[in-house]
Amino acid sequence: PSILSDAVIAQAIALQYDAEALAAQQAGGHQLLVSEGREGIAGFVSVELQGRDTLFVHKCYVDPAAHGGGHGKALLA
Repeated sequence: PSILSDAVIAQAIALQYDAEALAAQQAGGHQLLVSEGREGIAGFVSVELQGRDTLFVHKCYVDPAAHGGGHGKALLA
């Protein structure tokens, strides 16, 4: 069992991942990239340029069903 209620989890997800939240992150300088697989989106990364030569990775996810397909490597290349 989770220590967080379903409502708390849903709220946390909405704060970071709904369309409005993602648009606000982009407006703040985040670049959002996806990797597509045969079944649709296989992975997602959110990065931000910090200074001239530093790229900060905020989020990087690959669908477990797509592991081993090179999606994570492609997103971080």
